[in-house]
Amino acid sequence: MHGYLPYEITKRIEAVLSDPECAKKVIEAIEKGFYSIEEKAKEQKIIIKTELKDELTKELVTKNELKATEERLRGEIKAIEGKLKEN
Repeated sequence: MHGYLPYEITKRIEAVLSDPECAKKVIEAIEKGFYSIEEKAKEQKIIIKTELKDELTKELVTKNELKATEERLRGEIKAIEGKLKEN
């Protein structure tokens, strides 16, 4: 889990806290907090990605829907052409 805090920050914490053991605990607590936030962000990323995919799928026209509309329009065009030929 180490590596979340830059070296300069850990050194400053150690400089402010005279007790090395206390400084170590503070650094570990901060790093655990960062790790927790990172894990939550990963979980949320998956949830948001799924929700976005679902929403886009609802909004987009599928190939079958497009094909059905095209066939319906072709039928309507043929019907109009037939009526025009009759007149």
